Parts: sequence; structure tokens; C-alpha cells
Amino acid sequence: MKRRDFLMGTAALGLAGPALPRLAAAQASTTVMKFVPQANLSALDPVWTTATVTNNHGYYVFDMLYGADENLKPQPQMAEGHEVSADGKTWRIKLREGLSFHDGTPVKAVDCAASLKRWTQRDPYGQLLGRAVEDWAAPDERTVEIKLKRPFPMMLDCLAKSDQPPIIMPERLAKTDANTQVTEMMGSGPYKFVAAEYVSGSKVVYEKFEGYKPRSEPPSRNAGGKVAHFKRIEWNILPDPATAGAALTRGEVDWWERPLTDLQPMLAGNKDIKQEVIDKAGRGAVIRLNHLQAPFNNPKVRAAVRMAVKQEDYMRAAQGDDTTLWQTCRSLWWRGHALLRRRAGRPDAAEPGEGEGGAQGIRLQWREGRHHQPDRLPRYRPARRGDLRTAQAARHECRDGGERLGHRRAASRQPGVDR
Repeated sequence: MKRRDFLMGTAALGLAGPALPRLAAAQASTTVMKFVPQANLSALDPVWTTATVTNNHGYYVFDMLYGADENLKPQPQMAEGHEVSADGKTWRIKLREGLSFHDGTPVKAVDCAASLKRWTQRDPYGQLLGRAVEDWAAPDERTVEIKLKRPFPMMLDCLAKSDQPPIIMPERLAKTDANTQVTEMMGSGPYKFVAAEYVSGSKVVYEKFEGYKPRSEPPSRNAGGKVAHFKRIEWNILPDPATAGAALTRGEVDWWERPLTDLQPMLAGNKDIKQEVIDKAGRGAVIRLNHLQAPFNNPKVRAAVRMAVKQEDYMRAAQGDDTTLWQTCRSLWWRGHALLRRRAGRPDAAEPGEGEGGAQGIRLQWREGRHHQPDRLPRYRPARRGDLRTAQAARHECRDGGERLGHRRAASRQPGVDR
């Protein structure tokens, strides 16, 4: 069997986060896969940080009670099933048989209860759940009991959260303060973290956990069977895009997670490199305006900004001119997204000169920043070339939009776009 055939099947692992677009037909052993992540793995605890690279790392090492499938519907993962009391205030989740951590100790309900409690102290969605919880309990080794102060109808959606998910770790580690990073990577996921070979900024190594028992269902996003196809996976940290591109071209690595837009035409010309979209839902970018502060507390001003923005400018700045790789959409849930809410029509026109409710004479400032990443989760990685281009497009929109809408404007440097 060719190594490329193995690589084609690694989507079954259920990696979360951004799409993994490129595969290479390298001629090395089929037992090792060499991967170039989109950033350095500097933080190891997926609960402690929102970094996408750490989130992806977490899916190798840890497992969750529930996962969201391609339709974003929660499906059991570590859970066998659950029961809910008639008043909706008591949830009992039964664990699958045979679950074990990487050190061979069995996964127990107390581990899950402690892990969920820690997660709800850190994650924003989890905090909503945490405020509704009266007690986390484990009446037996396979039953997690969640007693609520009031019903929480979104329980399964919360537990199946894919970004910064509620990972399960041993109770002794889960008792770590939520604001302190856990550094011992002891999970029950399909791969073991090899601490002895971890070098931040250079290399991360994972080895297949033979004791992992994937579910029987076919993989679907973060749900279904997580099948480990390789005995060993090596992450090679190559922050320079030219170096990563050259390594992929020469077959020194097998998979580059996020190729630079400028290099994609060159890579596409190599017959041994394949571009593939794994995450069909894609990645979305939105403009977030501070609606609590003037002038954006005025709905007419927000509508004016929306009408002035040309989404194509942002997408071309971030992803290049190949329109097969991106699309525009006015909905919060973009085309193809499982939660798409179809809304027809444009916002009401914000005509200049509508008295106090209009947008005339407003001074707009667009701020570019170091942590603005339109096609990535923001706030934790330094800006890259595509990010700066998108920020420049935002500044130009502010300038040109101001001229179209009769605004005065001033440009300065700080971020203004968020996911």
C-alpha cells in the first residue's frame, strides 16, 4: 500500500480546526507521517489556551464524551449514552466499556466529572453551563451525574464543542487550577504525546496508543471512529513558508497544514502534491464592531459600514485570486455551514442626513493589529503576510467607504477584524 493511500485516510482521525489542504506522495515508511502545523505548539493544555494548534494537538492525545458530526449534531464519543430526568435538572452519562488512559489506568466517571468541572471554569460556553450546575458527581465508575440548578437544554451541544472542547484527563490532573496550564499530557485519545522528544519551536512527536478503541461508526468531523493510521506522527515546526514549501516539494514532509497563498500555484504544479479540503464547513471571517461604544452603538452606522464593505477585497487579500478557494456571504453562517440561517435582503440603507439617527458626519477609524487573522482564530499568533494584507484592505474599505457614504475618516494601526 502506498503511503499516499494512508494519508488519504487520516481524515478519520477527526482533527479539529482548520482544513488540512495538502498531501504529498513521499516515498518513506508508511508507519510515520511527517506533518507541518500552522504554528508552533508552545502551549500543551487545550483547556488553558484557545490556540488552534493546541486544539489540534488535543485531538491526538485526549478524547471527549461527545463530538459534533458534519451536521454539527452531538454524537456519543466516550459516552455510551445518557439519561435526563423529567424536570431536565439531572443528567446521567454512561461511559463506554474498556476506556483507558495512556498509562493503562481505566477512565472513570470521577475523571470525567473533574475534567468537566475544570473546563467550565475556563471556556466561555462551559462557563454558561458551569453557572447552571449544582453538583458534579460519579455515583459509580461508569456514570457521570450532572445535577443542575435549572434545565440546560444545550447540554449536548456544549459537551460536543469542537473548539477548545471539554477534554477528559485523569482526576489528579483535572484538579489543577483552570488558570494554570497542565503540562503532563496524559489522555485517552488515539495517540500518546512523546514528552521526551518534544522541542518547542522544532518538533512534536506522537505515537499510536494501542489501547485506544475507536467507535464503530464511520468518522464524521469530531464524531465517529477515530482511526489512527500511523504508528508515529512527527510535527515539524517550519515557520518560514518557503522552507515548508521546499520540504513538501522534495518529499521531506508529507502534509502542510496551511500553505501560504502565494505559494499555492507553485505547489499545485507538482504532480506529487494534492490539495484537498478536509473541513467542508470551512473557516469564516466577520467584522466585529464595538456596539457598546459610539459611533457603533448607532445601528445606522453599523448598517452603513456593512454596506460599504466589499467582502471580495478581504478574501482576495487573505486567500488570493483563486475564487474556487473562497466565497462571500452576508449571513453569519456561511454557505454550506450546517447552522446556516437564510436571511434575504440587505440591511436598511443608512442614508446620510437622517437627522440624529443617520450616519452623516461620523468619524470612522480602522485599526490594524498584530493579532488579526481573518481566516484563523485570532489573538494568539503574530501577524503574517496575508493578515497584514487583509488589514490593509480593511483600511482601504474605511477610506473608500467613507467617501461613498459621506463620512470623515481617520486611519490608525490596531485590529478591527475578528472571527
